[in-house]
Formats: sequence, structure tokens, C-alpha cells
Amino acid sequence: MLNPVPAVEHNPDREEIDQVRNLLFGEMQRENEKRIATLEAQLRELHMTMERRLAAMAAETAASHANFVNALGNAVAELGQHISGLAGRSARDVTGHE
Repeated sequence: MLNPVPAVEHNPDREEIDQVRNLLFGEMQRENEKRIATLEAQLRELHMTMERRLAAMAAETAASHANFVNALGNAVAELGQHISGLAGRSARDVTGHE
């Protein structure tokens, strides 16, 4: 057999204790709640700022990477032309033809 859940009793002493607690600490609790709300708002703003900064850094990094890849590709192409030119000169030197 299950034990029935006891009914919540109306306790006037408890209500008086809660009123006294509210009188003693209510203002401090309200101030703390305001401070916490302010800190939460500042934290949300900081989080959004950091997300924007990280997104900007990611875009800048991607652009730098693309520029580097293009510069590297151009350097490799230039080196290839230079090597082809050397190979052509070497072949002419061996055959004696210009």
C-alpha cells in the first residue's frame, strides 16, 4: 500500500518568517537579481562581439589564404617558364644551334 502524500499545511508561523526574511533580505536579493541581469546582458553582448570578431578574422584569413595560393601559383608558373627557358638553352648549347 502506498503512503499518501501529506497535504501541505497552512502554517502562519512560516508566513511570518517569510515576511521577516523578505524585510531583512528582500532589498539585497532584488539588488543581486538586478546585478545578475546586468551581468547576463553584458555577457550576451560580449559573446555577440566575439562572434563578430571571429567571423571577421575567419574572412580575413580566408582572403589571405586565397592571395597566398594565387601568389604561389604564379611563382610556380614563373619558375616553370624559367626552367623551360633553361632547358631550351641547354638543348641549343648541346646541338650548337641557336
